[in-house]
Amino acid sequence: MQAIRRFYFYLVALISLEVVLWGVIRLARTLFNGNALFSSGETLAQALALILVGIPIFLIHWLWAQHAAARDAEEQSASLRALFLYAALLGTLVPVIQNTLALLNRLLLQASQISRDLALLGGGQTLSDNLLAIVFNLLAAAYFWNILRGAWKTLAERENFSNVRRLYRHLWLAYSLFMLVFGAQKILYFALLQFSPVLGLTGNDILLNGLALTLVGAPLWAYTWQTCQRALNDPFEQASGLRMGVLYVLALSGVGATLVAAGNVLYFILLWALGSATTFANFLQQISGQISVAAPLAVIWAYYGGWFNREAGSAPWANRRAEIRRLYFYALAPAGLATTVTGVGILLSLLINISVGAQTLWGDFLRQQLAMALATLAVGIPLWLATWRPMQSEALTTDEAGEHARKSVIRRFYLYAVIFVAVIGGMFTAVALAYTLLKTALTGDTPPTLAADLLNLLMMVMLFAAVLIYHSVTLRHDVSQTSNTLAEKHKAFEVWLLTGESADFGARMSAALQRQATDLTVKTIAAGEALPPETSTSDAVILPAALALNPPSALRTWLEAYRGLRVIVPSPTQGWLWVGASASHPEAQAAQIIRQLAEGEKIRLTAGTSAWTVVAYIFAALFGLQLLFGLIGLIIALLTSF
Repeated sequence: MQAIRRFYFYLVALISLEVVLWGVIRLARTLFNGNALFSSGETLAQALALILVGIPIFLIHWLWAQHAAARDAEEQSASLRALFLYAALLGTLVPVIQNTLALLNRLLLQASQISRDLALLGGGQTLSDNLLAIVFNLLAAAYFWNILRGAWKTLAERENFSNVRRLYRHLWLAYSLFMLVFGAQKILYFALLQFSPVLGLTGNDILLNGLALTLVGAPLWAYTWQTCQRALNDPFEQASGLRMGVLYVLALSGVGATLVAAGNVLYFILLWALGSATTFANFLQQISGQISVAAPLAVIWAYYGGWFNREAGSAPWANRRAEIRRLYFYALAPAGLATTVTGVGILLSLLINISVGAQTLWGDFLRQQLAMALATLAVGIPLWLATWRPMQSEALTTDEAGEHARKSVIRRFYLYAVIFVAVIGGMFTAVALAYTLLKTALTGDTPPTLAADLLNLLMMVMLFAAVLIYHSVTLRHDVSQTSNTLAEKHKAFEVWLLTGESADFGARMSAALQRQATDLTVKTIAAGEALPPETSTSDAVILPAALALNPPSALRTWLEAYRGLRVIVPSPTQGWLWVGASASHPEAQAAQIIRQLAEGEKIRLTAGTSAWTVVAYIFAALFGLQLLFGLIGLIIALLTSF
């Protein structure tokens, strides 16, 4: 309840802050426009309404938040308070940057005697409009900056504020990097267009817009990135998952966008080389846009990809380093596979159409189809081989690294996802093939493109089948290798089960162990039986809590001298409450611990899945299916359109 109340007050305070701030800015702009009190009554009324309504609402909620933070240390260090303060900074400083960019953009255009309407941002604004927005936003930002600086001096617990500050810095990093890349793209595009006589006009507005973006974005990016780098002196920052996530997204988006742009450039080059009826000037103009996009994104890929690899390689555990590497490679492998399959499909469709006479004359359509197929394959095959082969080679090794690779959740998810897409795609394509055949047989209607349509659909079914067979065989090999390795480990792991007075416990525990690992070496000792000498050399012993709390003297002596692992299973005991123990199926959790110990894994207990979690999974799966069907439909439409 307290968190909901806190969320309400801070959210209303943030919204009303923006209402008041922009009401003041609008009022100031109206007053500075000359005779505004008489000529812009509607604008003045809007500004006054925002201020008069917004101020009391903001003061009520903000003063309550300040009062609560002053009297409660927990309130002062709450995550929602940190989110509000940094969101207020972001909401006031971003308009400062935007208005600075608009002001600089117009000044550059006017200095070059170019219409201000061609400005990328703020072409219809005036100098006073931008300056007033900058001044009032800076005043608000200064107020909240002082609040934040005072909060950092008095915080007893800084973790919440540190997490939000980390997010705040990386949002600035993404924002400034976007401006820098966009500006560099425009400058490079202008430079490339100078080689094309088509643009006999200057096109200086492109250069000046890009220059404005770069002049604002470059120093902001440099400052933000250096701030993030200096923060690495803090051990908590070094282990930050957010930083690794940002580097991962930047590297991944850089390589993805670069390859798409490179594929488009290659397509235009092949189209021109195959005799497309276009002039060299038009050709240069076509590839200039793609090159101007690919070049800065390639720099982002190289720079942040290097940082990602460096920090992933510095992870303290080998398994952690391998998992980060797999996450990167398995994110790119599906893109390479889909691109390769699409390229093969387009090329085979071209050959089918030529072979059955659907397309016989060499022209623009066949030229475009061939260029698209070759460009797609030129991008897809290297990408898939560069990402899939290292992962497959790692999984084929018989050492411990290969075992972890085969058991990796990321690899399993990739294989099952590809198999799922292949099955669903093949099913829909087979339905389309059967429908075409049945329709022809039942109606007798034979369109001229029937042979080409049937062969194209059959080709797509075979492509999906090839993908399905290859990845199914790969998955089966992984499962077989993993099963053999785990069976050997389970057999080598010796467990003794002490049942105590409860025979039911022994039966439940034995059944749970069998469900977890059928090859475990489990030996049972009932109540009153003597402990054989070989029990001292076993790997683990399992006993119920009632027996562990009150063991016989012989068992107590044996437990004190035992060097293996003692697994205590919670059980109802008079006068004892087990904090943190699962009330349902403790034997299953104990069996899970034994299996993880036998396999040399870290102990990680999984609680039962709640009904709401299952519902969330179902809705997520349905949403994913919608996206998947849309993608499959797009691929089928792309292939059948040729």
